[in-house]
Amino acid sequence: DMTLPPYLVFSSLPGRNLCSVRRYTGMCLLRGFGFSKGEEAKSTQSIQRVNMFSCVTYKREVEYVLFSLSMESFSHKAVLFDLDGTLCRYAKDFSQFLADALCPLFPGADPEQVSALWGKYIVSSGESSASIIMKHIAEELGLPVPSSLQVESFVATYLQDVVLFPGVREILEELHSFSVRMAIVSNGPLDMQEGTLATLELNTYFPVRAISGDTVVGVRKPHADIFHH
Repeated sequence: DMTLPPYLVFSSLPGRNLCSVRRYTGMCLLRGFGFSKGEEAKSTQSIQRVNMFSCVTYKREVEYVLFSLSMESFSHKAVLFDLDGTLCRYAKDFSQFLADALCPLFPGADPEQVSALWGKYIVSSGESSASIIMKHIAEELGLPVPSSLQVESFVATYLQDVVLFPGVREILEELHSFSVRMAIVSNGPLDMQEGTLATLELNTYFPVRAISGDTVVGVRKPHADIFHH
C-alpha cells in the first residue's frame, strides 16, 4: 500500500496510464477542472495523495496554483512535470526523423524494422540512452553498432527540433518566483531527455530530475518508484 507525499503532477500520460498510476501507487484522485463543484466534492472524498493533470496547456491549472500561493493555501510540497508532450514537443514528424537519422546507421536493414525496434527498446525499463538502444537494435539485426560520433550526431539532430509549448517558460518563471519546488519525472533515454532540458535551458527550474533511462531510476511511469525517487 504505497503512498506519496502531496505532490502536484502535470503529465501527458494517457488516461489508461493515469489509472495504472493510481493502481500501482494508491493515488486516488485525478483532479480536473471540468468538474462542477458537486462532482469535484464527491471525487475529493478520496485521499488526495497526488493531483494529476493530463494537459498540454496549463492556463487554468496554473491559475489554480498561483491563486493558492497568493492565498498562502498551497499545500503541495512540490510540482512535478512530465517533459515530452507536457512542457515541450518534437516540432517535426518523428517517424520521418527516424527514417532520416536512424535508419541510415544500419545499412541494408529494412527501415520499417529499424523504426519498429527503436519503438520496442525505447519503452524498455532499466538504463536507457540512444547509444544503448542502438546497441540493442544492432545486435538484433546482426549489424555493427553505430559509433559514438554517430550517436552524438543523432541526438544533436533530434534536439534541433525540440520546442517548448507556448507560455511554458513564463509559467515556470512565475512558479520559480514563488520559490515553488519543481522536478521533472519523465520516461525516455537519459541522454535525449537531459539534452532536451539543456537545449531548452530548463535545468535552472528543475534541480531534481527523475528520468526512467537513468540507471539510478530504472523504472518507467506509471511505476510508483519513479515518483518516490
